[in-house]
Amino acid sequence: MAKALIVGAGAIGRGYIPWELKNFEITFFDGNNELVSSLRERGVYKTFMSFGDRLDVMNVDSRQAYSDLNKIDLELFDIAFVCVGPRNVDKLPKELGKLTCKVYSLENDPYTVKILQDHLGKEDIYFGVPDVIASLTASAENLELDPNALHTENGVLYLEDHGDVTDWLKDLTPGIHWIDLDQMKSEWDAKLYLHNTPHCIAAFYGYIFECKYVHEALAIEEVSIILEGVVDEILQMLKILTNHEHNFMEEYAKKEIRRFSNNLLFDPIVRVAREPIRKLQPGGRLLGALRMCISAGISPVNLTKGIVVALKYKEKNDPDYPIINKINNDSLGDFLSLDLGVQSDSAEGTLIQKAYEEYDI
Repeated sequence: MAKALIVGAGAIGRGYIPWELKNFEITFFDGNNELVSSLRERGVYKTFMSFGDRLDVMNVDSRQAYSDLNKIDLELFDIAFVCVGPRNVDKLPKELGKLTCKVYSLENDPYTVKILQDHLGKEDIYFGVPDVIASLTASAENLELDPNALHTENGVLYLEDHGDVTDWLKDLTPGIHWIDLDQMKSEWDAKLYLHNTPHCIAAFYGYIFECKYVHEALAIEEVSIILEGVVDEILQMLKILTNHEHNFMEEYAKKEIRRFSNNLLFDPIVRVAREPIRKLQPGGRLLGALRMCISAGISPVNLTKGIVVALKYKEKNDPDYPIINKINNDSLGDFLSLDLGVQSDSAEGTLIQKAYEEYDI
């Protein structure tokens, strides 16, 4: 039987990817000893996938779950995936470079491919886009059935194909879309700006309104209206600044609010809002989108409000809390310049500061 290694047994790795690997024997590697012990002891866990208004369930064999890489024969695998979070890829054991199969980085940052290649000393590492919302938890009812259960939507997995992926591997992965670099650029821009941007803004608003799950935030009319505005602003920007097919972008944009509103996912606010400073990096989903909107001549009223709400995310258990909490002591202009690399007198800096002062939320 074909074998796959999943590095990172979180929302994507444990919840979604096994649905695409039904023809594979799966091995999990994760640094969370407690999780790994639970997966191994129970021997199987449940992942629930939403299809419209119904949930399907799959039982996944978890006997091959390890936190010690020395217990894994890295020469046995036909494909491997990394989904540990962009900040963690350079902390992975260098021994993973001994993998003899192709490795796909499913992180929300294509640059993680280069980081992994350098860190592991391995060239055949490629980018993948899991266009899916996968929760780190499940409903109370399903958690009673299985404490390791997760919910995910019925997503799509896009993987780079440079023309050297075997027909054998493609036949084993009928649900995976193997695409060239031009197609990957379109899919990544759509996910980064039309999905990731409004998705995290929904979570930041949810935090302000004391919601537990993202779908609860979407039930608030003010939040829903602003998110629709964000999606529209970004859609218009992408039409102006990129060569992507307009129909593709329009169809992608249409489904986003519906995806965020899916009350079967139980997607925690703190998961989606996690690491706000990373999400506020200059070229990323928030500030990068803002800069591009300004460049395109789009007035990013709703996007700027979303950025203001991101700056007010003060979850004390978040790893970025010590940094973002500096806004309480420093001027916003200093924070933008020193911590986010945005000059306070730049177009985007001026917009953010003005909105921060005027937007009462």
